[in-house]
Amino acid sequence: MKGEEITYDVVLSNTGNLNMFHGEVYLSVEGSATASVGSVSLAPGASETVYSGSVEVTLYRAKMGIVKIKATSECNFSSAKNTAVTLTPGDEKEFITKTNPGAELYLDFNNVPENSKYIEGEEIMYGARIVNTGDVTLTGATLKASFNGGAPVDVPGISSVPSYVISEESVFQHTVTDADAVSGTLECVLTGECTFEDGTVLPVSASVTADIGNPALKVDIVVSSTAPDGFYKRNEAIDYQITLSNIGNMDFAHVNTLILLPGLSKGYAYVIEADGFAAGASVTEPYTHTVTMEDVAAGTVTADAEALGLLEDGTEISASASVTSETGMLPVNLSIEKIVTSTSTYSFYEENDTITYLITVTNSGKEAIPSVEVSDISPAGATALDIITEMAPGASFSYPYTYTVTGADVSGGNVHNRADLGAVLPDGSWYTASAEVDSATGKYVPPAEGGDDDGGTGPVVWYLHETVTDGVRTSALDQGIEMSITLYEDGRAEIEVNKETTPAFWTEDEKTITVTAEEKENLYTKVENTLENNQDGTLMIFKREKPEPSKAE
Repeated sequence: MKGEEITYDVVLSNTGNLNMFHGEVYLSVEGSATASVGSVSLAPGASETVYSGSVEVTLYRAKMGIVKIKATSECNFSSAKNTAVTLTPGDEKEFITKTNPGAELYLDFNNVPENSKYIEGEEIMYGARIVNTGDVTLTGATLKASFNGGAPVDVPGISSVPSYVISEESVFQHTVTDADAVSGTLECVLTGECTFEDGTVLPVSASVTADIGNPALKVDIVVSSTAPDGFYKRNEAIDYQITLSNIGNMDFAHVNTLILLPGLSKGYAYVIEADGFAAGASVTEPYTHTVTMEDVAAGTVTADAEALGLLEDGTEISASASVTSETGMLPVNLSIEKIVTSTSTYSFYEENDTITYLITVTNSGKEAIPSVEVSDISPAGATALDIITEMAPGASFSYPYTYTVTGADVSGGNVHNRADLGAVLPDGSWYTASAEVDSATGKYVPPAEGGDDDGGTGPVVWYLHETVTDGVRTSALDQGIEMSITLYEDGRAEIEVNKETTPAFWTEDEKTITVTAEEKENLYTKVENTLENNQDGTLMIFKREKPEPSKAE
């Protein structure tokens, strides 16, 4: 092998029966010039080492594959007759030589993971060295790396390495991928070809395996309650279950989970917080949200759950989930009613009379109304009566209200009164309703003595007293008929039958009064202090004073 020494002995032997009085030995190595290396005298049968030498196997000799060493001699003998005899025996030896290239590849990690394992996105640094274990200089090495069986990629090679020397380091890196994290380990296989000074090419390889962390969280949010009407109404509760799971292979130093909902003071609330959340761990917590007016107006409520985990080095891992619930409101059935509860002396109210009203607000629906405002609108202006908060289904509120008739009301012939309600519905929208009632006003003017009314002020009212049919005279009140005809100075008229009023207008001449209602004319004849009207064979007799019930009881 290269670097080794070939040692040899040159031995001269007298194999004859004559004395060798002089034997000269010559040596030639690999064809070099022959040189004397010693001489001896030998008796018959004797042998002697004339020369011991060595030859170093150089790279050249190793590459040549053979070293030739040739020994020759010139021997002089004495014969029986003392005659000199000369012989030239010789020998040549061939020694087989070769080089001994060798190399070993070493691969290791050059960085320590910041956590217990390398994680996605983190760089793994590798360092590779080649040890020249042979007797030939390594002139260079090319290197390729593959990761988890992927296609090999070139990495920095290594230059000249003398025999039995460790090379400079080849440094390369790999960024951990999602696929690496899913597999849980990453094997790096490094292969190379080493070229030596003698032309030998040797393959080398090494591998290392890294533990790959897959820090992963999963958060789930589900609705655990049931909407009674198929959707959630204002003030109803939506119950949630939030579950946080560590589905990776690494422990978290800290985790928390928020729920994000409209209407929360900060927009979110903490649901889960924990230190030391181990791989495989899971925790479930409830949360309840009360549906707001804004939720109903939006039509849906979306709850978002957002989880955050911190590894030991502060690396953040997140997860999220959401769930949407429908919101709405039931049909609105909110009403207002206004009636007159007082009775006027005549069929109209005079100045300073008091009109008493009753206003009733009713929630006939199946859902509470957040806010209801009730007010009265009279000739005197608007009057706020009440603000009802959270009017329950089926609830009803009543409000009496009085109004004193003024001279202007009498001149106008009417008091118009309206009751209004304004409500904020469960979805935040505004709802209105109203009820109206009219009350006739006037001034009673007694009929002129001995004749017709000839110019009193205010409306003139005629009351039905009796009817005559086939000669039979019957009280109107006994028949259950309350009827009056009110004639206003401006030509307007009102016909009231059992408190049902029909608007009309009237004209008169010397002997008759014509009242037109609903495009139908009725002729009333003036007879002394009465008005008479014949309807299909029945004579109706009207007088100015109110009739009194019959005393025939």
